[in-house]
Amino acid sequence: MNINKSILKSFRDNLPESAGHILSNFLRNKITKNKLYVDTQQLLKKREKMKQADIKKYQLKKLKEMLIFSDENVPYYSMAFKEAGFKTKEFSSFSQLKNLPILTKEILLENYRDLISRKNIKGGYYEATTGGTLGEPARFLLDVNSFIQESAFINHYRSKIGYKPNNLIATFRGINLGKKIFKFNPMLGEYIFSPFQLSGDTINIYLDKINRIKPVFLNGYISSIYFFAKLLEEKNLSLNRPLKGIFLISENPNPEKRNFLEKFFKTKTLSFYGQSERVGIAEESKNGLYGFDPFYGYTELLNAPNGKKRIVSTGFLSKTMPLIRYETGDIAEKIKGGFKITGRWNSDEFLVGKSNEQIPASALNFHEILPAAIITHQFIQKQKGKAILRLIANDLCSNEISKIKKQIAQKCKNSIDFKVEVHKKAILTARGKFKVIFNGRN
Repeated sequence: MNINKSILKSFRDNLPESAGHILSNFLRNKITKNKLYVDTQQLLKKREKMKQADIKKYQLKKLKEMLIFSDENVPYYSMAFKEAGFKTKEFSSFSQLKNLPILTKEILLENYRDLISRKNIKGGYYEATTGGTLGEPARFLLDVNSFIQESAFINHYRSKIGYKPNNLIATFRGINLGKKIFKFNPMLGEYIFSPFQLSGDTINIYLDKINRIKPVFLNGYISSIYFFAKLLEEKNLSLNRPLKGIFLISENPNPEKRNFLEKFFKTKTLSFYGQSERVGIAEESKNGLYGFDPFYGYTELLNAPNGKKRIVSTGFLSKTMPLIRYETGDIAEKIKGGFKITGRWNSDEFLVGKSNEQIPASALNFHEILPAAIITHQFIQKQKGKAILRLIANDLCSNEISKIKKQIAQKCKNSIDFKVEVHKKAILTARGKFKVIFNGRN
């Protein structure tokens, strides 16, 4: 069964707030009382007392199951394993995995249909995309049940600073809210606040709503929560109820911003590393350091320049389109006590709106409204309220450009006037790296 993700998004975004509250507990219970969720939570709690050897044994078992399933049901892997002389039923050691090819985003796009399982997976699937931080976003299929399992992992991590699934959350992240500043999301029991309109002119509206809903936790991009806190500090404002914690998502947490948030709100912050593809997840062991979860997937750390490691993972949660030895594009660096991970959105990258709104790169994720002909996109800003949207594409007609300009103006709530340019090549840094935003701070 194919689940239409756009319908789920429409349900989340368009349900009236009053109706959302009525349905919220029901919808969340559909997740947290689901047998798969309960079993995963119990397994993670049990793991806290397991010996390392038993954890590795369980991980090897899950990896072998995924390899055998892919060999028997996925055309791409049936051929790849045959060409490599790889016998999945004889698999007995993690080291044997190195005999298989790496799956890159480019290979995924080229072999999309052959990577889909011939066997239907119970619960159905839906199509998702990456954020496109490193260029063209990839599209792939995920089991619906993988969302339930991942929720169990994330809530297990969050429970360590007091989170409970019925806690109300205020989230700052970049989804399309139309003309609204906030929207209640009944599926996750959260109020989503738009980072696009946050400024000194609107801060009282944000604060008034947050004080009225009394969230237990804040959640979202550190760049947006930090900007929210700085505006509160500047105007000598504060929340009328203490927070139990702040969850940081989608961006590498800047240590200085993080320290400020913890001192300003007098609470703890918590982050985790993951990807849209759900091949690997890493729990934060201490500020800025992570440990890869062996029950979510199997992660390899392959050599990269300057002594760092490329993150290559095989996920256990989704079988509709298994991703084996998938190159995530992220980099890990071994440090005493864990790993430092880079490659996600840079929390220091943002555009400045007409009223000094700070719109982070995380919220400027436009791949869903851009034509397939566009390879990637970048922003160039030299003065507030104005920016160039640089589209990297071979060819676009004037009608397409006009449509894109209108859609992006709507997404940013007209806080920025965009000039659209089409180019053949992306701008790279002096070290040859791709960046989403170029401005006076680069």
